[in-house]
Amino acid sequence: MDERSEFEPLTYCFNKERAFVSFAHTKFPLCIGGIRMMPNVTKEEVEKLSISMALKLATYQLPFSGAKCGISNEPYDQKVLEEFVGEIADFIKGANLGNIKMKACTGYPNDVFIQLVTGPDMGTSEEGYLDALRVNGMGNIARKGLLSQISEKFELPLDNILTGYGIVVAAEETFKTLNATQKEVDPLDGINYSIEGFGKVGSGIAKLLKGRAKLKAFSNRFGTVVAKKNSEYCTDEGYFDIDKIMPLFLEKGDHFIYDLDIELLDTDALFDVTVDLLVPGTRVERIDQEIAERIVKARTKIIVPAANYPFSFEGRKVLEENGVTVIPDFLANAGAVIAAMLEFTTKSFNASLEKVAMDLVHAAVSNEIKELFLDGIACGCRIGEKVMQTEKSLYDISIERSISKLKFMEETIDREQATNLKWIADEFIERTLLGSFM
Repeated sequence: MDERSEFEPLTYCFNKERAFVSFAHTKFPLCIGGIRMMPNVTKEEVEKLSISMALKLATYQLPFSGAKCGISNEPYDQKVLEEFVGEIADFIKGANLGNIKMKACTGYPNDVFIQLVTGPDMGTSEEGYLDALRVNGMGNIARKGLLSQISEKFELPLDNILTGYGIVVAAEETFKTLNATQKEVDPLDGINYSIEGFGKVGSGIAKLLKGRAKLKAFSNRFGTVVAKKNSEYCTDEGYFDIDKIMPLFLEKGDHFIYDLDIELLDTDALFDVTVDLLVPGTRVERIDQEIAERIVKARTKIIVPAANYPFSFEGRKVLEENGVTVIPDFLANAGAVIAAMLEFTTKSFNASLEKVAMDLVHAAVSNEIKELFLDGIACGCRIGEKVMQTEKSLYDISIERSISKLKFMEETIDREQATNLKWIADEFIERTLLGSFM
């Protein structure tokens, strides 16, 4: 099943079609999605990212519309970001579609009210976004959120940790299902893994998996490095020493990869490394048919994406048909969205906010993965190397589940109720944690 077939995004283009705002749908008035600034961002990429966001929100029964903003430009250009935020100010403040100055595709009623809840994404920063709001007269909403706080336990922003934690939980449940006979063992103990895009989320995953799983290879925009035994940044076993590479990453950013004194391979070389777990974390449809065939040849077992919309349809099918277990991106990388609900709740908690946030992410993602595998088994899906009895995959079933939840919310939640963030947050937290903190 191709997720694009379920949506007709509403997209606004401007600045000579080098910047875009896309809404996967307008079924709910509040539309959530970040601002990406990277070279060669396209309208199609932004639309696919908005669809991924819509599926993510629906999966966790959060009544928001999926959105995405994209700017085709070198990252972290503050002047360009400020100009862009000025252009989309009407969306951020909230307006009827008929009152928006930019032009979009037709087919949507002009009297539909939408409001964009946005923030930093790849190639933008929170400080940059907050400054852009202030420059454009929206200082009243320019405030730091929960996710920008530094984790007491992991010493990284909570955004890094909580998004990464969703991926770790999804991996835990997946390995647990595939190794059902080893119930008393940590499902991630001793596995090796690779990360595409060792950055904000990748660093969080590495911190979370320290002492459990072994980082064999990673890439960033400059290339790929594979751990080796005689490097001062690697263990005697030949895996990266997280305690040694993390300070270097925090000091130098992406350029730290040059200081490792390890041969720098091209970025695609990451997919030739044999690992138990691959975490793709960069651009839309990065894993096309050719890359998928390389992953299969490398005998990678499980893919849990940090990136949104990382597979082309053809690439995903190659993986699934060759026994690679593919976990849907919109299910696994929702940690930050899930935890953000704590910013709006009226409920109080006995534990620290960081612990509650992690418990909330664990409960939500763990439950979704378990239910997905149960549905997959019931439908005769291929799981790992088991024989496929149906053309459907776990990914297909997850899309169907998400669309079904979206339709249910549309039928049962009116638009006025869907602007009540406190109600949405309280209902979600109570449902997800089953009253365990109440």
